[in-house]
Amino acid sequence: MLQDILNTSHDVIVEGKKYQFEFDHSAYAAFEQQSHKSIFEIYDRLLATNNISYMESLMIVSAGLLKYHCTQEICDFQELLRSQPGIWNTIKEQVTAAFIVPLLPPEILRSVKKKAPRKIRKKSKI
Repeated sequence: MLQDILNTSHDVIVEGKKYQFEFDHSAYAAFEQQSHKSIFEIYDRLLATNNISYMESLMIVSAGLLKYHCTQEICDFQELLRSQPGIWNTIKEQVTAAFIVPLLPPEILRSVKKKAPRKIRKKSKI
């Protein structure tokens, strides 16, 4: 059985409502069925050229919402994005991170997590 390793949900608040994006195997499968494109093709286009169509971005959004939201909420959110396309620009980073991070090799994610910068307190001179 496939296990979801190192995937987390990313929260976005749009017009006072909280939406949670999480990509697991079923979300990626739903995206591939809906878009007829490989997730790694979109992954490459997101990272290398940042060149995806608006319809593909709507498909990414709807696939990411599948785990925590019902069909009606997803349809309402898509309608909101269609009526106000500027919202996509405000949530693009969070949705892209939710899509890309689970696809990174676990070794890379663990090494990045270990090397995370620590907050250093400055000692005041008295």
